[in-house]
Amino acid sequence: MSLANVYTVGLRNVGSYQVSGAPFVSGGISSAVTNGVRVAFPYVTRWVKIINETQGLGVNVGFSQRSVQGGGSREFFIVGGDRDSQIMELKLTEIWFSGSCTSVTVLAGLTNIPTRQIDNVGVSPSGSVASQAPLNSHRNWSGSIGVG
Repeated sequence: MSLANVYTVGLRNVGSYQVSGAPFVSGGISSAVTNGVRVAFPYVTRWVKIINETQGLGVNVGFSQRSVQGGGSREFFIVGGDRDSQIMELKLTEIWFSGSCTSVTVLAGLTNIPTRQIDNVGVSPSGSVASQAPLNSHRNWSGSIGVG
């Protein structure tokens, strides 16, 4: 029996984005570290929302470590102190933070697409840091050449 026509979910699987996302919450994140803070998702996101609970300090939010480290280019966005972003419908495998904030929360709705199925080397050849990625993890969009 041939398994050549076995179909699985993937980035272009519409059904994965038509249903409600499985809940994901990670709170109490401190972005006050030198190289940025990575939050990896176990499944590709359907949507994401960032809550910055630190009063008076903005948090830099990007899609790769390189994007939040600066270096003269601006490849991140800022969520102001004691504010939250709108719900952003983005296909992400990870999100990065930098700045001086001590309490950031990530809320996300997850699809049923495992992150191990994603390989974005074509759009982010140097966007991820393989040494910090879990085993069998793949690249995320860097935000430097568009999100894809």
